[in-house]
Amino acid sequence: MKKLFILICPLILLAGCVKNKEDYNIDQKNAVAVPASTLFTGAMLNLSNALTTPSVNSNVFRLYVQHWTTTTYLDEPRYNLTARTIPLGLWQSIYRDVLSDLHESKRIINADALLSAAQKSNELAQIEINPTAASAAVKEAAANVFASNADNASFPYASSTPINNPIADNLNPILTSRKDFLAANTLINRMNTLNDPRRQYYFTTVNNEYKGGLYGFTNVYTDYSSINPNIYALNFPGLLLDYSEVEFLLAEAVERGFVTGTAATYYNNGITASIAYWGGSTAAATTYLANTAVAYATAAGNYKQKIGTQKWIALYNRGFDAWTEWRRLDYPVLLPPTGGNAPAGLAIPTRLIYPPTEASLNSNYKAAAAAIGGDLATTKLFWDKF
Repeated sequence: MKKLFILICPLILLAGCVKNKEDYNIDQKNAVAVPASTLFTGAMLNLSNALTTPSVNSNVFRLYVQHWTTTTYLDEPRYNLTARTIPLGLWQSIYRDVLSDLHESKRIINADALLSAAQKSNELAQIEINPTAASAAVKEAAANVFASNADNASFPYASSTPINNPIADNLNPILTSRKDFLAANTLINRMNTLNDPRRQYYFTTVNNEYKGGLYGFTNVYTDYSSINPNIYALNFPGLLLDYSEVEFLLAEAVERGFVTGTAATYYNNGITASIAYWGGSTAAATTYLANTAVAYATAAGNYKQKIGTQKWIALYNRGFDAWTEWRRLDYPVLLPPTGGNAPAGLAIPTRLIYPPTEASLNSNYKAAAAAIGGDLATTKLFWDKF
């Protein structure tokens, strides 16, 4: 009997092994399912890097979402991905799609403040072409916006590589020997005129002065102000959306009759929040707002000029957003560089041209270019009316 048992045991084990042969197909060392949270963290890092990096070669912000491709190329988001054809009414439908996505996101992520601020930004972009739709969306969004700098949406970088702020990769002497980023006279001259208290947080000084290099020309590094070292610290936060921007949007919404309140109050809040975010005091903000060239009641121009100028200054280190708001509000007045080697007829770009692969591989390239007025850097986007 014992011998029979010994003979039967291998057969039982063999049968068991055959029955569970699928076990051999399971990789015990490599994951086959990845928790969504781990992928989300990496995606957020990549997004923040794309928005924050000063490197023009690695900034792929134009690929972010439909809203941003619309503010750069104009028609890219609505292409048929296979045929690359251009649908009718594409520009008007882009923002409707974005708002639909935002409403869906609200149900999923329960982030009312961030959603509503982004929603307001999207709708204000199409005010000139569809004020009725813009007004309705802004009114809906206005109830749940950021209430202070504590609500700012930013990415918290680490103080060590590789999860550091990408600005450090290009400016911090710990990580690079590059010395080719200077402050431009375009911004510094305007801030000097206004005696802006944020200069000390934005830039360094040269002989106790804030001096910007000539934009678009070769400059001697030691002769001009450079970027404040705090900005290229490895753990400097990557700011995506902030309270200051929201307050400027509300000031504009009041002027357009979309929400109640006073534009001056929101305008003052926006400036004060920006100064505080960068390290300035409430007293410094109060003094700045008392400047007749800054105060809402006495500053030059209409509401677009007042809000546009201060919003442009507050969007420092967020170049894409500053560029978009300049195109949308048309202020401050900016002029292309002249003299020296500057080509005749130089103009400030108002859109990104299509990448070379579109011209060489997309059979609809010529039709797309013709539909928007030409694949030129000076072609205005559909909401850039003036």
